[in-house]
Amino acid sequence: MSHSFTFSGKNNLTDSELSKNHFQNSNFTLQCWIQTTTVGEILSKQTNETSFALRVNSKGHIVFTVTNNENTRTITATNVSVLDNEWYHITAVKTTTFLYLYINDLKLIIENSEESVSSNSQLDIFSVGGNVIPNFFHGIISQVAIWNKALLENEVALIREQEDI
Repeated sequence: MSHSFTFSGKNNLTDSELSKNHFQNSNFTLQCWIQTTTVGEILSKQTNETSFALRVNSKGHIVFTVTNNENTRTITATNVSVLDNEWYHITAVKTTTFLYLYINDLKLIIENSEESVSSNSQLDIFSVGGNVIPNFFHGIISQVAIWNKALLENEVALIREQEDI
């Protein structure tokens, strides 16, 4: 498995270039493959103005939260649980108007929710595998990609078909 990282629930990775880049201020797309049996934060970044978190909640649902100043939008993919140690391709898309989630390139049934991002996160740090200890990921994260645009549904499917986990 190329470009894969195993997380124990006690560690994470940070990226200095993505920490400096404020891509989250406009449309963007996050993609990765995950394999897990527990809850945790997959990808996140928090600044004073904008923040996002992509994580697995206690029901095994993928949750995508974006905060711009004081406006927080959260969506949860409620029809798939990823807590079975199988591989899942996750795509989260943020536009100025909407948030989208795809698992294995299928657009999911989405519910707006009140789940929130931990406020203990370190500022201006792009993190893979969590930003603070209670939220650290336990499992494998592979093929992380960040796009500075909102990918379309057909682009999500094409990328997934071309990746080798």
